[in-house]
Amino acid sequence: MQESKATGYNNDLPVKSYDFQTCIRQSGEINESYGRLKKIHLMLQDFGEIVASSRPYFPLEKPETAEDMTTPRVSVRYNGN
Repeated sequence: MQESKATGYNNDLPVKSYDFQTCIRQSGEINESYGRLKKIHLMLQDFGEIVASSRPYFPLEKPETAEDMTTPRVSVRYNGN
């Protein structure tokens, strides 16, 4: 699965891309994730102080392996007692 481009030399150089399926691709294409992240960023812009001052809660039960599909992977922030 080596991607390479013919360079005319004795060896080929691998094609390197640091795109990583980002919101705005290196080609300028806007991915579907752009709209989703934009909503989150707008919410944080308006309510960031409230979210940042909230206390985090992480559950005591954690998945034992990456293949564990029965243990929920959750965490929350709350402003409560």
